[in-house]
Amino acid sequence: VSVLYCGLQKDSMLRRCGPRAASKRVMPPSRGGGRGSKHVRGTRAASKPLRVAYGAADFAHIRNGGYWWRDNSAFLEHVVDGAQHQMLLRPPRFGKSLFASMLRCYVDIDEKRKFNKLFGGTDIATVPDDQHRNQYHVMKFDFSIDSITRTAADIHEAFRENIRESVLDFAEQYGIDVTDTAVPTVMLKRAVSRVRREGGKVFVIVDEYDRFANKLMFENPLQYAKMTERSEDDANSAPLRAFFETLKATNVRSFTTGATPIALSDSSGWNCCVNLTHSPAFGTVCGLREHDVHGVLDQIVDNASDRQKVFALMQRIYNGYRFPAKDGVSEPLFNTQMCLFFFDRWLLPEDTVFRANVLGRWSQDPERADLRELVDPNLKTGENVMRVIAKHPQLPLLQTSLASTSGRAVAKVNEAFRLRELLDEASPDSVHRLGSFMFHHGLVTLAAPIRTAQGVELGAPNEITMPNRGVDDPLHGLLPRMSAMLASWKPDVEDTITRPTPEKVWRLVSHITRQVSTKYDRNFMEVGLQALLEYALRKLSRVSRAFTVTCETEYDGGVRRSDVRLQAGTSVLILELKRLRPDDGKQADVFGLKDEDLDRPRTFENDKIAASGKGLWPPKTVRVTPTEAVECHTIEKLRDNALLQATDYGN
Repeated sequence: VSVLYCGLQKDSMLRRCGPRAASKRVMPPSRGGGRGSKHVRGTRAASKPLRVAYGAADFAHIRNGGYWWRDNSAFLEHVVDGAQHQMLLRPPRFGKSLFASMLRCYVDIDEKRKFNKLFGGTDIATVPDDQHRNQYHVMKFDFSIDSITRTAADIHEAFRENIRESVLDFAEQYGIDVTDTAVPTVMLKRAVSRVRREGGKVFVIVDEYDRFANKLMFENPLQYAKMTERSEDDANSAPLRAFFETLKATNVRSFTTGATPIALSDSSGWNCCVNLTHSPAFGTVCGLREHDVHGVLDQIVDNASDRQKVFALMQRIYNGYRFPAKDGVSEPLFNTQMCLFFFDRWLLPEDTVFRANVLGRWSQDPERADLRELVDPNLKTGENVMRVIAKHPQLPLLQTSLASTSGRAVAKVNEAFRLRELLDEASPDSVHRLGSFMFHHGLVTLAAPIRTAQGVELGAPNEITMPNRGVDDPLHGLLPRMSAMLASWKPDVEDTITRPTPEKVWRLVSHITRQVSTKYDRNFMEVGLQALLEYALRKLSRVSRAFTVTCETEYDGGVRRSDVRLQAGTSVLILELKRLRPDDGKQADVFGLKDEDLDRPRTFENDKIAASGKGLWPPKTVRVTPTEAVECHTIEKLRDNALLQATDYGN
């Protein structure tokens, strides 16, 4: 968490405004009235500078520290007065966890004495005699589990341990005697029974329910299936489904957040849950509204003309997300984390270059704004998500529509769909599944309130998700010229596979990459290049029918995994993509060098000299056995081509 202050302050001043800052919250100004608009303009000269809790999701910490936040507490009334089990899905880093934390503080019986400190002056504080306020014992779960390097058994155990520890924390907080057992769902039931036996009530909050599942479903589908699908032969199967079935059978209230409905749909154990994602009453529950952003800029940018420049740039890049609302679709919302990232950088006293660029060349020519400087690197769309989108057969249809003059695509946004439905290429609804998947990840958004039999209009929220304006994701800039290129170009891929040479492979790769207006530098993800090659080669394979394309294919008994695998008849060509960066200390591995071999500054030429002395350069053609005879060629031209080269070796 970065604690930032507006202007240059002495340490003594920083200390003085720390504890006291919590007593008076900063609210955004009113632009058009409405709840949550209580801040008075012109407070830049106030004694207490604005503080931004970038990256924080703990409501009590934000309120106690006197940090700025958007007052969306009015939505708590709808939650506590709503259904027994509720779920809210929003794109990553949109403010879901902070809302869940605020809900916990509002209903937690342990926070009753702190209510005025935490909620004084907020919208929800004006609700009289709320029967749910500070009336529950709150059990919290966060399913952020590392699932990549574990076996199915390990993941199951880690998931059960996560539940077990959460139940034990709950018991310790409220002084409840719960016997530690090997079955955590049994512990959960017993803990709830103890509370209810004493006349209490339990509220369960599950934050980021699908964090681990979103990784697992694409990294290892078999393990994902074991987490979600019940097996008659295994009583411990489907722990995610068992968890939600336990909540369903236990007399508790619950609120769940996540990104997509896929994991819950596959678990099939949570059909009693009310999905608030598409509820008109919750259209603006997360994200920042226009007057929220203006309210912050009023305090951190002194000049009115400069404030307008900054807002126009932020609006172009961070704004545009729309969700269902009472009038059809909500007003365009700003991504919360993106805005906090911007405020964070703006308030850094030493980052004068950033402020000068924002007010200068980036505002004068927004098309040339460096998005890598303006986009939070923590908000990159996951590689697995981009890989699924890039290889989906319906992507050309959606992306071509999004890149058209209208910038609109039509698809049905499904409230629930399974993983196999998303990946089913033959399904007539596959375009709707893809559109829904992209909507839940914030890559497209609602563009118009009109619904037709074909669906709703979707559009790119802002320039980050528009074709040719992306930063790192392989989807961005992938298709604007690709379809035309593939229609007029018929390379002999079969010959490249059956009789490969470095020149043939490089000719194939470079022709594809030159069609895309993307900067291939050190920030470009390896998976982006893989998705780009895979998409183009898949389209070519559908035309020629002479070869097939697969990615992430295991061979040699599962010991190896190929990036891109091309097969024509019995001939197989594997493309293995590697990125060399001068600061990661791994380029020596490419040449088989050891630390004692390196007595010169680290450059490509020096490494090549050392490798030549060891007989490791130039690279040799090698054969991989025993499963398949594969000729692997190190393409020397890749090193010198602009595709992977920027200002220094390694890109």
